[in-house]
Amino acid sequence: MATAKRLHTIPPRLSPIGPRVWLDHPDQNLEAPINRSLDTIGFLVDTAVHFKSLLAYVEHRYYGESIPFGDEAFTNASTLGYFNSAKAIADYAEIIIDIKKTFQAENAPVIVIGGSYGGMLASWLRLKYPHIALGALASSAPVLYFDDITPQDGFYSIVSKGFREASETCYQTIRKSWDVIDEVASKPDGLSELSERFNTCA
Repeated sequence: MATAKRLHTIPPRLSPIGPRVWLDHPDQNLEAPINRSLDTIGFLVDTAVHFKSLLAYVEHRYYGESIPFGDEAFTNASTLGYFNSAKAIADYAEIIIDIKKTFQAENAPVIVIGGSYGGMLASWLRLKYPHIALGALASSAPVLYFDDITPQDGFYSIVSKGFREASETCYQTIRKSWDVIDEVASKPDGLSELSERFNTCA
């Protein structure tokens, strides 16, 4: 049984039988609960209106109010064993089936959408459950960013190449800055100093 307790839907616009559009999470960041106005998510809402679709936002298990086992959820390996991507996409598959039954739209196509980790889940759901999701839109999803597939420095190499092509001076300045940042970070209060200098989130 699915463990996601929080599900927010934005009703179909004008037609109850249009395609159903599903999104992992409004922030495209599944490491957070559903807790804000979802009607303001431009691209998705605009697209849903155009296709007369229903949007469903599903909270990932072990986040927000979707925490199984209550207070014991994070206390031992046996309960944490249910906190993984395979279980999450199984939740989503079950929820999608239930939504389609609820709206009597069993034949309506489903598109799953997400960004970053949510995009990975959307891609994997489409691969594992092609009979449930017609398609997936994955934005900035590192689906191949694993050992023996993509070099661990792959992202940094590509970004460095981009800076170098734009400006060799800029590239050299940024490259040299990392040595200084590492040196400051190694001091006893170095991370606090960097946080203060760069005004980072605390």
